[in-house]
Parts: sequence; C-alpha cells; structure tokens
Amino acid sequence: MKKEIEMAVYSCPPTEISKRIDKIRFDISKKFGKNPSLFCVPHITMRSGLIFPKEKLSLIFAEIKKEFLKIKKPHVQINNLGYYEGKNIFCVQLEIKNKKEIEKVYKKLEKLFSEYTRGFILHKFNPHISLYWDYKKNLSKKNIEKIKRYTKDIKFNVQYKMSSLFIYKKVGNKFSLIREIK
Repeated sequence: MKKEIEMAVYSCPPTEISKRIDKIRFDISKKFGKNPSLFCVPHITMRSGLIFPKEKLSLIFAEIKKEFLKIKKPHVQINNLGYYEGKNIFCVQLEIKNKKEIEKVYKKLEKLFSEYTRGFILHKFNPHISLYWDYKKNLSKKNIEKIKRYTKDIKFNVQYKMSSLFIYKKVGNKFSLIREIK
C-alpha cells in the first residue's frame, strides 16, 4: 500500500509582517468567534490539495526547488483589505496589488504540480492572505455585515520579496511545516 500525504505550498510573509497579520486575525476572531484561517500561518496559497507519494517526497522537493530557483522572485505588494463572497464561503482578506506577478510564479509551479492534484481543480488563482473566513451556512447575513463594518477601516499596505516557498503537510484540520524552499 502506497503512503500518500496531502500538502499545500504557501508563500509566507516575513515574520514581522506575519505578526501584524496575526494580530488582526486574532482581533477579528475574538469579536466573531471561529476562524479557520488561524489553523495555519498567514500565507498566499500557491497550491493546496496536493497528494504526494511519501516515497517520492525528496525527489518532489528537489524538483520544486529546482523550478523555484529559475523563477524571478516578485515583491508582494499587500494593498489593503477586501472581501470575497462565494457561493458557500465568506472571506475577509488582504488584497495583493500586483496579482499578475504572483500569478506568473503560480503558473510556472502549476506545471510541476499538475500530476499531484488528483481531484482538486483550482478554477481561478486569486492571490490573497485570509484574515477571517467561514462557511456561509455558519454566518447570517447580519453577521457578515457586522464583520464588514468591524473590518472596513483596517489599513494594511506593505511590500516584501517572495524569497521562499513553504510546504505544509495536512494533519487533521491543521497544517504543519515540513520544508522551506529557498
């Protein structure tokens, strides 16, 4: 029997920016409760739902590093706050101003990940950093409006260089860092 591991690849801001983001995430959680975005570090999801065969991990990590080293690393420009309301989900997020530059990195990595994305289809890549999210079935329209009013004045404009990728392994409903690729 093959052992497989579910993983995600993130681009994470530097520690000092992550601490500022976490403060906002915790403040929103204190006010509105459950916040699944707290199950992992602040990040831009470059790919999730990856299923890697355990016996190939070293080879896969080497391939990711080789490809990432070829890529011109963009500066990530966080440009204030935004909201995403999908059919089933509501999200408060930090918007990325230079989405096209981040998308170039995503597209180069996507070719590498395509054989490991069994059953997981990403319809449209939208780089952002989640501050708060939940399923709409758990939130009333009134609560969504309260969250928007509470967060509307949050200002967050920073820039940092995307200098590494972080590979996280899914453990239950949380993610645990297993490799940083520079």
